[in-house]
Amino acid sequence: MEENHDAAKITIRDFNEKRDIMVMNTGEFLLGLSSDGSLEVKHLEEKSDICMPLLHLVAIKGGGCTLAPVNSDLPCTMVSTGELLTGEINLVPGMRLEIADKLLAFFDGPVPKLRRQLPRTPGLPTEVQPPPKPPRAIAVGKLSGEEHMGDVEDTERKWLTTSWCFVQLPSIEQQTIESLSTPDQVSIMAGSFFVKQLQMYTDASPSMEYLDQIFQFFKEVGQQLSYPLMDYLVELSDALSKTNMDYPRPMHGPAIKLIVELLRCYLPSLDYTLLCMKLLRTFSHFDDNLVTLVNCGAAAKLLGSMSAYQGEAELQLLGLDILGRLAKYKPHPGEKAPLREATVEFVVRALQNMKSKMEVCRSGCRVLANLSTTFMDLLNHYLDIEAEQPSPVILSDIDKYDQLLVFLFGQTIPSVQDILQKFPTDLGVVTEGRRLLYTYAKFPQLQQKEKLWRERQEVLLEQVEEGYEIISHGPIPDSVSELVPRQLPLSEIQQGILKPSRSFETCHSSDRKIKFSDEVHGESSSSLDDSHSDSYCSEKSDSSGCLRVSQPVMLENENEGIDQFAKSLSIKKYEPHQEDSSGESTDPDDVFLDVDGERMKSKKQVRKRVLHQQKCEVFSPSEKENFERQSPSHFDVTVRNGETKENQVHVHGDEIRTPTDFITTRVPLDSDEQLSHQGHNIGHGSNPFSGAMSDLPQVSDRHSTFSDTSIIFSETDERQIINDEESCDSEPVNVPNREEDSTVVQEKDPKEGQDPIRDIPFWNQLVFSQVIVYVSSLVLQEDEQQALLVIDQPVKMLIQKTLAPYSLIKFACRHYSDSDTLMDLDPAVVISIIDAVRYRSLIGKLLQTALLNVIQKLGKNLHAESVSAAMMFIKTTYGNSHFTKTLSEEEFVQKFRSSFRRATEGLSSADIETARKELATIL
Repeated sequence: MEENHDAAKITIRDFNEKRDIMVMNTGEFLLGLSSDGSLEVKHLEEKSDICMPLLHLVAIKGGGCTLAPVNSDLPCTMVSTGELLTGEINLVPGMRLEIADKLLAFFDGPVPKLRRQLPRTPGLPTEVQPPPKPPRAIAVGKLSGEEHMGDVEDTERKWLTTSWCFVQLPSIEQQTIESLSTPDQVSIMAGSFFVKQLQMYTDASPSMEYLDQIFQFFKEVGQQLSYPLMDYLVELSDALSKTNMDYPRPMHGPAIKLIVELLRCYLPSLDYTLLCMKLLRTFSHFDDNLVTLVNCGAAAKLLGSMSAYQGEAELQLLGLDILGRLAKYKPHPGEKAPLREATVEFVVRALQNMKSKMEVCRSGCRVLANLSTTFMDLLNHYLDIEAEQPSPVILSDIDKYDQLLVFLFGQTIPSVQDILQKFPTDLGVVTEGRRLLYTYAKFPQLQQKEKLWRERQEVLLEQVEEGYEIISHGPIPDSVSELVPRQLPLSEIQQGILKPSRSFETCHSSDRKIKFSDEVHGESSSSLDDSHSDSYCSEKSDSSGCLRVSQPVMLENENEGIDQFAKSLSIKKYEPHQEDSSGESTDPDDVFLDVDGERMKSKKQVRKRVLHQQKCEVFSPSEKENFERQSPSHFDVTVRNGETKENQVHVHGDEIRTPTDFITTRVPLDSDEQLSHQGHNIGHGSNPFSGAMSDLPQVSDRHSTFSDTSIIFSETDERQIINDEESCDSEPVNVPNREEDSTVVQEKDPKEGQDPIRDIPFWNQLVFSQVIVYVSSLVLQEDEQQALLVIDQPVKMLIQKTLAPYSLIKFACRHYSDSDTLMDLDPAVVISIIDAVRYRSLIGKLLQTALLNVIQKLGKNLHAESVSAAMMFIKTTYGNSHFTKTLSEEEFVQKFRSSFRRATEGLSSADIETARKELATIL
């Protein structure tokens, strides 16, 4: 017995195959899997058929054994502690290891046999497994049916008589959902399926108390607000009906939408809010759920909960953990990032309020590090893939992410540095904080890369502009793709645009006409009055010194003044790489015009000056009078919105010469804003440009088919040309001593103490109030999802969807760019709207405040058009049937009456009188 015991050193039991393997000798052994997947043990010196080695076992002669893993691809886990086996250990009898789906146990010596509990049955082996279950009663029916296959009717009758054998399992079908009659039934069924998803398809191990809290929460929700639970059951039933039930899969989407909806509309208490945050954090661990979290607007709900409970460390920690996962989401081109400036501010606030909580600081640093890394990767990716022809969407995203990174680093770096100094020994804080500082250190390098990328785009743009005469109604394009159609080669486009060489020699007469191409109507007149005009450019090539702009133009001053005009003007066009008399090479980008041998400013400088000013500037009365006294009055400007085709310049006098640095500026008017020219005859002195117009040559506009203002002026006089699109208070004025149909569009003189710029804050407030009214209407119509979507749209697009007055829509189109959103204009309005959409009880207060803000800004200093738009807004708002209950509250009605009476005391417009009567009837 002693020899046998010494021979059997180690016994290895395989619980999967239910067999024992003995190691009889000392030395080094290799434990692994054979070709058929069975466990084998072979000495290292022996030839073995082991295909996949697992463990290296050393049996020592004096006693004892060591064990070490040899396969790094298959982890070896100790069952008792759950730790991974990474090195060599001493073998302890009874130790269990799990490796390669095998459960192994090691024993010292032979394993004792199992003790028999029952006497051995002759002919039957003893099995460890329990006996099979007896057949169900339905099987007896099947057997009896097979015995009587000849008589089908008797078999069916027998099945009907044994109906007690049928077991109809509950199925989540539409009939089952319709059969739910009480809120308790709805909440119990919804809680059952929710808990099933939580237990089977997540990594959570909920306790019984945790599950009871979920059921209790669903029960309270079902009694007060049952439609979210019903929507969850319907969506889950549709998903289950489309899937293969043999292979069930997780369905986290309906569960996530349910939790977010409960956070939005239920207003749970602190305990239930913590429960919802825990559930969201559990589902956020799966990368596939990030898209669902973004689409259902989970970020806004999280920020709202964190804002409501700023002093709760546990809730702040849960919210930061979820935001850290959402920060890894990379939006598509043109898509709005789910986490932006508001998220950064909330995270910084949480870090400042919870400076002593190490877990909160760790999670906050992780959110900021993930967010900065995501923005850096996106920006770097766009700079790499859009090297040649960037699209407008990519250009917008590049600017957006660059601004987001600047804001993020400016707000977070000081707070993160303080946290690193306070917790220098915590590995998580140090890792995440250093990761943020690392991206911050790389940001200047990325900015330099972006700068070089933009310079390269400008070079490509200038290469395309060679040979072109850029005459555009709008700003210069920012990309090559906007200038050159991709389907046509560059050479073909140049041949169709370039002016023929020496084409100015075709004008044999010294009297030349100024001709502007009408891009609106696409035609020009063939009958021109050649005896009263000088030709600056030809119809074939519009390459004159005329720079047509649709934006207000501001030109810099020079030291030379307006003197006299020459009898004839000689315009020379420079072709690419053409040499002048001095031998210098010229280029269209270097030389813009050559008038009487003197070169003008380069095209680049003129273009920069033209696009530099974006605001409308009007002369003060004192400046106007001084300019009128100092300026000679030997020429005038007449402009007519009429029937003819071309604008012409009449030059009078025998001794007239043209000074250099003159630019003819053409400002097109909006066809919708053409005003009547009948019955108006205002003196020349009332025009704010009268001083300048007394110095301008007469322009006969008999051949004009479009409404514009053509002015020739010197750079010595700093002037601002005001387009009709930029000024709502303009009217046609007849110039004395000119033709009856010649008119000049001028700006009205404001009243005393009144500045047109003062109306802009009122119009902005009116825009915000109109948006609030539109969103409130959507919320009261049970369309909260659409309300949250529209506030992210550009203001110009959003204001056109509302019932706003036409003048308010025009104001938004003039003063806001295509990319301006409410968040860009006033983030406080966006936050108020989001809170009101989330908590519907705040909608009424928000709507009342919007109306009162408009009324409080009314006054005598506003233009009549502003007051009229406000009255139209108030009447439209009161005409909405959804606001009847909100606007009829007694407290609000008293405030509104007093504010309206106080604001309209000094106003006597017909619109105000009508509004007073209608509001008196309503109130």
